[in-house]
Amino acid sequence: MRALLHRIVVASSSPSTASSCFRKAVALPSRRPNTVIRPNRDRRGVSRKAVTMTATVGTSTPLTGDAATAYESLTSKLRKLADLDAVEAMLQWDELVMMPDGAAESRGRQKAALAELKHREATSEDLNSAIKLAEQSNCGDGCAFRAANIRDARRDYDDAVKVPAELKAKEAELGAKGYAAWNKARESDDFASFAPVLSELVELRKEFAAVCAAENQPPYDYLIDQFERGMTSTRLDEIFGSLREKLAPVIKQILDAPPLELHKVFTDKSVNAFPEEAQEKFCRAIAERMGFCFETGRFDTSVHPFTGGSGPFDVVRFPSTFFIP
Repeated sequence: MRALLHRIVVASSSPSTASSCFRKAVALPSRRPNTVIRPNRDRRGVSRKAVTMTATVGTSTPLTGDAATAYESLTSKLRKLADLDAVEAMLQWDELVMMPDGAAESRGRQKAALAELKHREATSEDLNSAIKLAEQSNCGDGCAFRAANIRDARRDYDDAVKVPAELKAKEAELGAKGYAAWNKARESDDFASFAPVLSELVELRKEFAAVCAAENQPPYDYLIDQFERGMTSTRLDEIFGSLREKLAPVIKQILDAPPLELHKVFTDKSVNAFPEEAQEKFCRAIAERMGFCFETGRFDTSVHPFTGGSGPFDVVRFPSTFFIP
């Protein structure tokens, strides 16, 4: 059976995940388990429920005087960084959805230039001074969002100043090169053609860990922490060790079982049981029931699913899959 996977990228007006600092800095709503999104919208097409902050973190005490000024100074700088993140997100969306393969090299240069600009802003002494002033002014007191924002701003800054600007540019350029190589290798089922770029990417991660990891922190623990805050390789060994104990016998049973006879919808190309148009219609119906606003969002096809966004009232993307036998 030959299966072609078409990924549907859906873009809506939900809060952006581009910057953790920015989300808290401007008090954007976050999709929490107890937040119900209903199709009750204001004139911008945005669900009123979606822009109502839940009270799960307690009451926020407003800032006044010098503390308010200090916090506003910090958040204005974080908003600028978030805007640069949004520009990068749009370049990434175009790369994954619209961009022709032949433009990969130039897109890599564009992203590298943007990465250097972002790095310059993220490591500026002005930003460091604003974080210090917010810390000294106790701007986080009385509000978990402000406290987390200041904490993450400090963490991100301390990490960023350890990284040379050239390394950030290399990361962006190699990322574009890697995606183009992966896409081509996927089409031809040729891992060997992607392996050299993958090796470069692994070495790049090692370079980041070498300059950013804390003293006595294993490089892999630093890299894990970038994606799962607080996770360590020791804890992962415990989790996967427990899973292996339970799953290994199940996997053995599956491998030892007689092969299943596939239904003809998976083997006979003349049987179009799941037409692409029907799948798209179904995805749209589900998205609308979830409160997705197509007035401010897009519905596009990409090779690989991804989730991202460029702003609270611009686009957030989530994937669905089309299976075409």
